[in-house]
Amino acid sequence: MTGSKKLLRFAKNENFYENMSALTSFCNIGQIYAWTNEKIKDYYDRNLEDKKLLCVTASADHALHGVLAGAKEIDCFDINEFCKYYAALKIAMIKRYDLNEFLFLIDRFIIGICKYIYKVLNDIESLLTKEEFAFWTNYLSCCAENMFFGSKLFIEESCYNTNNAYTKKNEFETLKTNLNNCKIVYYDSLAEDLHQKLFDKKYDVIYFSNIISRGSFLDEKRLYEMMFNLSSILNRGGVIYDYHFGEDVKLRSIFGGCYDALCATYDIEPVINKECEYVLTYKKK
Repeated sequence: MTGSKKLLRFAKNENFYENMSALTSFCNIGQIYAWTNEKIKDYYDRNLEDKKLLCVTASADHALHGVLAGAKEIDCFDINEFCKYYAALKIAMIKRYDLNEFLFLIDRFIIGICKYIYKVLNDIESLLTKEEFAFWTNYLSCCAENMFFGSKLFIEESCYNTNNAYTKKNEFETLKTNLNNCKIVYYDSLAEDLHQKLFDKKYDVIYFSNIISRGSFLDEKRLYEMMFNLSSILNRGGVIYDYHFGEDVKLRSIFGGCYDALCATYDIEPVINKECEYVLTYKKK
C-alpha cells in the first residue's frame, strides 16, 4: 500500500486515538512531530565533514542538524512511514524559501490551511518525487474535507526556535547551501532491526533521540541487545547520542544486569546534565 493510500486510511479512521497512541507507542502510520521537542541545538556535533550519520527521521530536525554540520551522507530511520514524507516536504521548503517564508508557510501547511498548502505544493513540486507529491496532494484533499485534519496528522509544539539551530538566518543559509551536496536516504525500520537492514553500512555518529528512555517496550536484555547490535554498524570511536527528558538518568535502572556488559562495548559519558535535559554519548571502544 502506498503512503498516499495509508494517509487516506488514517484520515478515515475516526477511532484513531482509541486504537493507538502515537505519543506512547510505535506504529507504522501515525502522527508526525512538526518540530523536535529535543534541544538539538545544545548537543549536535558541529563538525560532520566526511562523516556518515544515522538518525531518526521524526521531524527531520536531527538530519537537518547533520546537514548543517557538513554531513554529506545521512541515513534516516523511523517506524512511522509518514515521517519520510514530512522530511522530504520540509527539506524542499527550505530549499525553495527564505527563512521567514519557510516559517510562515510551514506553520500554515501544518495546521491545514488549504490555500497555503496549494501554494507550497505548486512551488516545490519539482523538488519532490511523484510519490511524495501524491502524498501531500492527498493531504490537501483531506484538509479540504476536514479543516481539523492538520491537527490530527501533526503534533505541533511551538519549540522550533528554542530547539533548532537552523532557524537563525545565518545557519538557515548554510543549511540551504549544504542541502545541495547531501544525500539523504530513508528507511522504514524499528531501532531493533537497524543492524540487519543496514548490515553493510558503517556510521560515525548516530542520533538516537529518546528511544532508550522510551525503552519500556523492551525488556533489559532486548534493550541491551539493541545497543550491542548497533555497535556492528558503528565505526571504531563512533558515537551514539542518547537524549532523555529529565535529569541525571540512572542507566543501571534502565539496563539492569546488562549494564556492565554495555560498558564493555561503549565508553558512556554525560555531555549535558541540566534541568529537564540529559544527554549521554556511547562511544564505541
